[in-house]
Amino acid sequence: MTGELTHNPGGSTLEIASTLLERGLVPLPTARNSKRPILCGRPTAPEPTADALRSWFGRGAHQHNLGIRTGKISGILVLDVDPRHTGDQSLDQLVQKHGPLPETVLSLTPSGGQHYYFQIPKGVKIGNSNGTLGPGLDIRSEGGQVLCFPSTIDGREYQFAGGALPRREDIAPCPQWLLALLQSPAPPKSRGNGAAGGVLVEGKRNDGLFRLASSLRGKGLGGESILAALRVENKRICASTAAGF
Repeated sequence: MTGELTHNPGGSTLEIASTLLERGLVPLPTARNSKRPILCGRPTAPEPTADALRSWFGRGAHQHNLGIRTGKISGILVLDVDPRHTGDQSLDQLVQKHGPLPETVLSLTPSGGQHYYFQIPKGVKIGNSNGTLGPGLDIRSEGGQVLCFPSTIDGREYQFAGGALPRREDIAPCPQWLLALLQSPAPPKSRGNGAAGGVLVEGKRNDGLFRLASSLRGKGLGGESILAALRVENKRICASTAAGF
């Protein structure tokens, strides 16, 4: 992953969309100067054909922005960091706690933010979220999208850091700790059953973590991802520090 910005490759939006599709990243059009999709049924729409791409981005077509569909269809999720809402500080806190992000495809946004691209393990479904990881941190995954080069907002362009269109092999697997955070359910609310203020008290920890593990296994996570999730959840909500892992 590099923040160095060189000029992105030339070519028409149609050529860029076709290249992205060849590389496994499914394009879609959005309205000019906007993130608003223009396709009906977008979350369930199949991969576009060459004719569809020409109708969206070809000569004589409207000057649509270019997006990439996230989730299962492209096999990716995107971490959107918005420094205008302290997203850079939120990410720094996560990295200090859990470890650095791997080298991966990075897109720089017109607002001064960053889009980090990560591959999703097969069989794992991640939803979209806004601010769940922290202020200024959004996730785009199943049924979602992100804009990319050469899209513009108010005349300012998205750019891939490094100056090249991404390839699937350039996108790193999503780090286990990030998957664990995205798969973890919200802390339980107090209902007089041994939980106090969303914290599992001693004696309820094992039962709570067992239910979490069962839930994550049902969502398709493997053993390493589940263990990472349990460690995160144990540190976050358990009153006792005797984790036992």
